Amino acid sequence: MELIVFFMFVGFVIYIKTVFKEPKKRNRKNNNYKPYVKRTTRNNTLNNKNLYDTFKTKTIYATTTEIAEDFNISAKELNKIFEQLKWATKEGKWWLATELGIRKGAKQEYNIKNKIKFITWNIKIKNNDELIYEIKNNKSKTNIDMNYKENVQKGKEYEKFVANFFINIGYKVKEYGLIHGKKDKGIDLIIMKDKHISLIQCKNWKKDGRKIKHTDLKEFIGNTTAFLENNKKEAEGYEIKRIYVTPHNILDNSAKHFLRENRVVEYINIPMS
Repeated sequence: MELIVFFMFVGFVIYIKTVFKEPKKRNRKNNNYKPYVKRTTRNNTLNNKNLYDTFKTKTIYATTTEIAEDFNISAKELNKIFEQLKWATKEGKWWLATELGIRKGAKQEYNIKNKIKFITWNIKIKNNDELIYEIKNNKSKTNIDMNYKENVQKGKEYEKFVANFFINIGYKVKEYGLIHGKKDKGIDLIIMKDKHISLIQCKNWKKDGRKIKHTDLKEFIGNTTAFLENNKKEAEGYEIKRIYVTPHNILDNSAKHFLRENRVVEYINIPMS
């Protein structure tokens, strides 16, 4: 009897275990069963990938001013270069992107609050060969223009100095070059005293710079000859001299030889004090 009760008890325990375990087995086999933890992890991984792809393909834009700073020029200069390249055009006070400019990376912007139109550029434009070439070319032109203006100014200062030099020793002086500018025909000063007229060419060149060549002297002779031909009446009765003036002795060998062989031009140095 006791043996029968024992087996009945064991059978009941086995039955209970089977009943409670089966639903879990069935749930695991069910295709709709998706643990919450796993679902969250997978979604986060997908979201991170999407963010990475977005960042990877995102186009970054910069203003004209920001790009200009990288090239060490002003925004105004860069806009002019964009205009030369036909990537931008000015309409009133606003700069607008052209179709070509848009293809190169321009994006037309409008600030609604301030009602301002402007252009931003794909930062890859900084590596554009056309743009880099134009910027270098414009910088070179700017340097040449600055040197030219500086030399012109120095030339005018020296002409004024030489004019005052001759005034102080009793000459009447006409500052022909300052009056006529580029149309002075190579004659900077006309000085007069008694029955003498001197036509003067001034060159404020550095001692270690350009040299006076025989061709410069021949050109001066040609200019003065043409001038006298056109002003015969005014020059009539006067002794005419041609004087080439520099602050230092900067004659090359060809010029020295020309002056020894030809007494048409007088060469003198008047240093600036």
